[in-house]
Amino acid sequence: MIDLKNINKEYYLTEENSVKALTDINLKIEKQEFVSIIGKSGSGKSTLLNIISCMDSNFTGDYTLMNEKINNKNKKELATIRNKNFGFIFQN
Repeated sequence: MIDLKNINKEYYLTEENSVKALTDINLKIEKQEFVSIIGKSGSGKSTLLNIISCMDSNFTGDYTLMNEKINNKNKKELATIRNKNFGFIFQN
């Protein structure tokens, strides 16, 4: 259902300064499987969830959702995928 391969995400603060939020993340979640993502503050949990939920498409690596490649989808296609496949519960 969700298959992430070698996912990398980097935030650029300046041209010379960047922060690596995710490095070579591999994750496979099968249908009807429940998964928790835990870690200390700043470990990349929210970044990973933003990628999985198609809210952030600016990453490298391969993302497949229900046998469909997500990497090259445009904003409208990603919005449709989010609308049909994800629900969000915010902390605050």
